[in-house]
Amino acid sequence: MEPNKNKDLGLAVENQT
Repeated sequence: MEPNKNKDLGLAVENQT
């Protein structure tokens, strides 16, 4: 679950960029 959240955050950050 932790790694999944990290991946989601990374994607969200890239999308926001």
